[in-house]
Amino acid sequence: MQLIKVISNESKNIEALLYCYEDEKLILGPFFVHVGKKGITLDKVEGDKKSPVGTFRLGPIFGDRAHMIYAKKMDYLLITDELECVDDPNSIYYNQFIYKNQIEVIDWKSSEKMNEIGELYSLGVVVQYNQNPTIAFKGSAIFMHNLCKESYGTQGCIGVSKSDLKKIVSWLDETKFPHITINSRSHARHQV
Repeated sequence: MQLIKVISNESKNIEALLYCYEDEKLILGPFFVHVGKKGITLDKVEGDKKSPVGTFRLGPIFGDRAHMIYAKKMDYLLITDELECVDDPNSIYYNQFIYKNQIEVIDWKSSEKMNEIGELYSLGVVVQYNQNPTIAFKGSAIFMHNLCKESYGTQGCIGVSKSDLKKIVSWLDETKFPHITINSRSHARHQV
């Protein structure tokens, strides 16, 4: 099994370290990453700018055509002008990738238009948070993606440097059931 651990010192910190393990052996890392602008939380809410605490399945990989070469052992979702991730909690498509041109009735008022995000989403990994079942208002569009140099923290995703993200994506293997655990040392102390 492949497991990525993202650990911050405190739940309000935006800086964290990322470690990649395979069968409990450290393979890559530690890498410096950013979590949500307001840290991490056990009780994620849409728009709270916090990353969710927990363990979640990873995949598919997404990005532009130039970055497909890094997804060697994972499904790849090619970003086009029509690809959106719906973040409107009132939509039946909430927290789903949708090709807008394939939908008859558009019932959402907001979404992440993946191609318009640009370099941040040129390569990324879907964190399968709030899926199966999807619960309205519990958060959507949680990804590992390129870290923006100009920003401090993310909207709830995991921001990783381009070079580190390429290494991680190349390592991920669908047959090894990749997961991610997001936590802080302070949360872990309270869970014992």
